[in-house]
Amino acid sequence: MLSPQLRRKVYNLWTMFWASGITNPLTAIEQITYLLFLKHLELLDEKRVKQGKQSIYAVSWIGEKKTKDGKDITPPNYEQCRWSNIRYAADYDLLTDIVFPWLRVLDKILISTGNNANTMIEAGRMMEDAYFQLPREKAATLKNAISDIDALFTLDTHSDLIGDIFEELLRGIQSAGKNGQFRTPRHIIRFMVELVNPTPQDRILDPAAGTDGYLIASIQHILKQAMLDAKLEKDLRLEWDGTPHRLVVPDADKLIVDEHFTGYDNDRTMVRIGWMNMILHGIESPHIERRDSLGKGLPDSESEHYTVVLANPPFTGNVDTDDLHERRFRQEGGKKALTNKSELLFLALFIDLLEPGGRAAVIVPEGVLFGSTIAHRALRRRLLFEHDLRAVISLPAGVFQPYTGVKTSILYFHKHRGNNDPKFVPGNAPYTQHVLFYEVLDDGFSLDAKRNELFQPGDLPDALQKIEQPSTSTDYVRPHTYIDRWQWSDDIERIFPNLPRGNFDYSVIENFTEFGSFVTAENIPDLDAITSHIVAEQTLRISETYTDYLSTPNGTKATQKDLEKRLSQIRRIFTTTAREYLDNEDEQHARKAFDPALDSAHKQAESILADYLTILYLWVDMQHVLLSEEGNTNLAPCH
Repeated sequence: MLSPQLRRKVYNLWTMFWASGITNPLTAIEQITYLLFLKHLELLDEKRVKQGKQSIYAVSWIGEKKTKDGKDITPPNYEQCRWSNIRYAADYDLLTDIVFPWLRVLDKILISTGNNANTMIEAGRMMEDAYFQLPREKAATLKNAISDIDALFTLDTHSDLIGDIFEELLRGIQSAGKNGQFRTPRHIIRFMVELVNPTPQDRILDPAAGTDGYLIASIQHILKQAMLDAKLEKDLRLEWDGTPHRLVVPDADKLIVDEHFTGYDNDRTMVRIGWMNMILHGIESPHIERRDSLGKGLPDSESEHYTVVLANPPFTGNVDTDDLHERRFRQEGGKKALTNKSELLFLALFIDLLEPGGRAAVIVPEGVLFGSTIAHRALRRRLLFEHDLRAVISLPAGVFQPYTGVKTSILYFHKHRGNNDPKFVPGNAPYTQHVLFYEVLDDGFSLDAKRNELFQPGDLPDALQKIEQPSTSTDYVRPHTYIDRWQWSDDIERIFPNLPRGNFDYSVIENFTEFGSFVTAENIPDLDAITSHIVAEQTLRISETYTDYLSTPNGTKATQKDLEKRLSQIRRIFTTTAREYLDNEDEQHARKAFDPALDSAHKQAESILADYLTILYLWVDMQHVLLSEEGNTNLAPCH
């Protein structure tokens, strides 16, 4: 969960592109992705140079000559394309005339400079149609956007926070794409990943990858399990909805093999966005490709290659059967395609791609469960008889708002029969012995278009336990949860400069490391105790600030009205600061704790003001008497 301050910064980044005329969210995300790619590319180049390879920026200019006012201004190389140059010299002509033409030939440059990594070259190919779309007259917007991106995605920021920031950007995609794809809620993804329980040895595929949420959640799950196995749970941080943080595992590179995580999508923009999402979550060489998973371009070698399939495929209705893979989707005993319904075709694809013993958790519209066509019945029969359908989890109709209100279910199954095994003979015992049906009524978020967080996990933990540990128990599982109140460290220090800097983990609870003694019996930070301690210290600081402002008299010009006005100004300063920097949007905790401290200090200052005025009046009257004795009779008492 990001702090409200970070969410505002992400929203402001969105607003910049919207105000500049880029109103399509996917186009805005794509432009941001280009800039992020440029920022990350300089880091990749530094690693390549250390390996003895030529810098991709030192290559001689490729392509047309650049002229201006009749003069040849062609740069000798691409050094200007470095992010370190772009962020200080952001210019429309630089991006359109030099940087983006360079991006479009980056794959050729990578090959010519000795890069043999196919994934790196594939990344270059992703950019071969990259174009900068911000209007020329929006030069100020361009500079602000580059500055914000550079600040948001800083190198010293925790990688999980960088990933969270990008995920927050992706939340801005508020409508389904042209192919019916939409962003799957991350807590639903984590639930499905928990079901299949991927391990470091698994080969995991999402054939409708989109922004790669399933692959990222699988990586996080593997790291989380490694921390639990190593008894490092005290270092792990989980949000109320299960989002993990601080996934620091020794030898993590041995657990996470890039080639074990594969994603396909037929939308080039989504491939670029998903690739960058993986990069920002710490995967150096993402295996994300543009492919039509249902089409003829997916080779036969992919069949039975994966041990885990996770997906929420697009439900676009009908597919042109002439474009389908000739073997995977034929009717049994015939050449005609099984169906042209995309949801049924994807289900058949999942079965084909899994190796025997593999497992899958996939989302399907409920029509798959209740449809009466020949294809619907054939696929259900195949799942039940030839494979092991473990569970059907019915999701609420509003779980995919605001994209769609379609009713969906999660199918969790294990593959048993291989693609080339003898056909199932009617009369043989089915592989599926028991199927758990679970209806989720509450997923922890409101089921309207806003999908507000309810800060409790709902039915998903209960469903998970009942699937993993089948029993007849009707006990409802509700795990203990607490809310981390995340905060931007620098903003905390602007209000409370005396507090130690902590470990830069952007959490109010964790930032105040000196309050480690304030914990409950379950070793959970006692937020109320911490808050009381902080407020007590800061109330004194606020009172001292008031006193400092009141202790500089203006001689005979100081009046009660002047000092009361000054007192109001001080209160306004504190209130404005609290409104700007404290988390008063998503949570009211800090503001509610701050307001009583401010009220107390204000009342104390009013008392000080009364005493101060009494002394001041006596002093002014004394000055009046002294001056009168010296013969100046024009002075009058000030009260």
